[in-house]
Amino acid sequence: MKFRFKVELLNEFMDRNGMTEEEFCRACGILMEDLEMIYNNVNAVELPVFVNICNATGFSLEQLVER
Repeated sequence: MKFRFKVELLNEFMDRNGMTEEEFCRACGILMEDLEMIYNNVNAVELPVFVNICNATGFSLEQLVER
């Protein structure tokens, strides 16, 4: 099953918190390459990346992905 990440929520989170993409990645413990794959809707993003983003942002997985 393929999922599409709701990047607008990530962008809103970064804007609200005055974060650059690099700062966001550091806060989430993910690589810039992971964020780029999310932005480009590449379905190779591994589950731990999603978990790290959820933990850092407070969003649930259900809030962050579309089916």
